Amino acid sequence: MALGDYVCSRCRSRTASAAQARAEWRRTDGGKRSIQRLNACRIMIGQVYHSFAASPEQAALINAHIKDRRHAFEQRQQDRKEAEGAAEG
Repeated sequence: MALGDYVCSRCRSRTASAAQARAEWRRTDGGKRSIQRLNACRIMIGQVYHSFAASPEQAALINAHIKDRRHAFEQRQQDRKEAEGAAEG
């Protein structure tokens, strides 16, 4: 390997061959299973990724709690708008 061909470890994953290798791995059965396992542990707020839970069960509980709290907040906002609209009219 010539000195000019060196790619540091930080940049190595950005090369075209590295991207192609990742794409090939994702298409394998093992890659698909791994992605499903990781997605199950993600904590999401709406459609936005927030953080990672230790287990899929814990992530499901946290996501359900976030969804309930967000729904309650949106309901309070809607009720307040309706009350303000009734007071004006």
